[in-house]
Amino acid sequence: TAKISQVFSKMNLTFIISLSVFQIIVLVAAIPQSVKLYFQNEADVPVMINWVDTLHGNLLVNQKSDGIIPKSGVDLNSFPGHKFVVFPEGVTLTHYFKNDRRNQELDLVYFTKSEWDETVTISRSKEGKLVHNTKSIQTDVRNEINDQIDNCGFKSSDGIITEKKLDCLVENLAKKNIKNAQELSKSRNMLQKVGDSLRKYTCVDTNLNTTGTLLWQSKWEGKETKALLDDKDAKIILIDDYISRDECDALIDS
Repeated sequence: TAKISQVFSKMNLTFIISLSVFQIIVLVAAIPQSVKLYFQNEADVPVMINWVDTLHGNLLVNQKSDGIIPKSGVDLNSFPGHKFVVFPEGVTLTHYFKNDRRNQELDLVYFTKSEWDETVTISRSKEGKLVHNTKSIQTDVRNEINDQIDNCGFKSSDGIITEKKLDCLVENLAKKNIKNAQELSKSRNMLQKVGDSLRKYTCVDTNLNTTGTLLWQSKWEGKETKALLDDKDAKIILIDDYISRDECDALIDS
């Protein structure tokens, strides 16, 4: 009897362990996979990007402590279905409700994250409102298919797609992908050869007017900031009173 009890005890333990492992596997499988969100600001003012926390009354959770300045961006890890609100720096908004008329009157952008890695670009419309454009592999494929459908003579009245037109569509898409791959390879090779020189060239170009029209200005930790040059690989940002006179003298003396 003692031996039988020991056998059943071992069987129960094995079953419990197996069940726990199964539960862990199911739990891991149920966790949604994160997707990339690259956010680019092409508007004329610094903006704040906020995640809408629907579990806490649509609380806005800022994704970057400082405003995202024009001509710059930020990489985020997100999940499908997450909602975001973007508005100019300085706007006071703690919660967001899409159907609230007061929110609809504000100059802001609201969008929902898809299941794809995406680039969301903020800019100004002709009417002066903030607008956004979303680009992903899904939108690229859809646009390319639409272009090739036109090239292959598809019509909305076509009830059946002929094999000839389907071959045309597949062939054009294949040629396009080969061309894109060749261009990407060429760009990578060129970047490896001259990338460093090109990135450093801006600041030694005597013909480049680096202190012309003021590109943008903002506040940073209470200090006035002004952009005189704002390229991807070369920036000149003037920050008033960035260091004190004593700190400046100490740097010179050192």
